[in-house]
Amino acid sequence: MKPFFLAAALMAATSIAHADGTRTNGTAEIIVPGGKDNSIAYRDWHFAPAVKVGNVIYASGVAGAPVDGDQSAAFHNIWQGINRVLNEAGASLDDVVEFTSYHVGIHDQIADFSAVKDEYIKEPYPAWTAVGVNALALEGLITEVKVVAVIGETP
Repeated sequence: MKPFFLAAALMAATSIAHADGTRTNGTAEIIVPGGKDNSIAYRDWHFAPAVKVGNVIYASGVAGAPVDGDQSAAFHNIWQGINRVLNEAGASLDDVVEFTSYHVGIHDQIADFSAVKDEYIKEPYPAWTAVGVNALALEGLITEVKVVAVIGETP
């Protein structure tokens, strides 16, 4: 049997749904802070805020819009949201090994974004890719950040 088909068969055979709404697929665990019924991402948009595989957490993007015209407030909200998701998975911002940020108007944001980021992300610094985009999923959003964290493996 080819490796791809074997892996698919094993994944299908090991998918488990739990009473609390989480699901494991082999070693993967769906992370939904506050439960799936209270999560707009999970309930309405049909994606998990994060997936944990072993000690690795793949967090979906957390996006923000300016608060009363203050883009820095959006950046704080983003990092606080990411931290909430990581905490639910048993990790913290200290466990982030890589992140990608998407910016509408990157040149107008990057200095403020970087300053706010440095309040949350400390040395040793993870890998970071910043990408300028034309738009995000919802109108008014200016930045989205997704992270990968590894519990117990600070870069």
